[in-house]
Amino acid sequence: MLALAMILTAAMMVPGNGPEKASGDVTGKKPGLDLKGKWEGDLSIQQPDGSPLTVPVTYQDGKLASGDSGEAVVMKLVFIDEGEGKCRCRNVGADQQTLGIYKWKREQLFICFNEDGKGRPTNFTAKGANCLLTLHRVKPCK
Repeated sequence: MLALAMILTAAMMVPGNGPEKASGDVTGKKPGLDLKGKWEGDLSIQQPDGSPLTVPVTYQDGKLASGDSGEAVVMKLVFIDEGEGKCRCRNVGADQQTLGIYKWKREQLFICFNEDGKGRPTNFTAKGANCLLTLHRVKPCK
């Protein structure tokens, strides 16, 4: 028994390149909800009269801003990744939390969340209480 313990200890100390991939390992892991850096895009909603409204927005450091710098509307929003394309959106200023979904399409990130806090959206449309945020990361200037 002591010999087996010594062999196992020695085997663990042999340097290598790290663990080997098993057949069940995920090799093409999808990116999660990583919102570091500066993002630009659009926020789409459905107005009370049923007409669509899309405004340009920026997102950086947990702040979603729309409008120009002179009349910007800024909301402190934190997105929490729940995995498998699900997220939570926390409006810090209003102390409100809503459920959402997200997906990546090439370099664009789509986040759809329910503004009234009643359930999670099932598709990526800005209808009813659903808001659709379409973002792309701004590449830093060199």
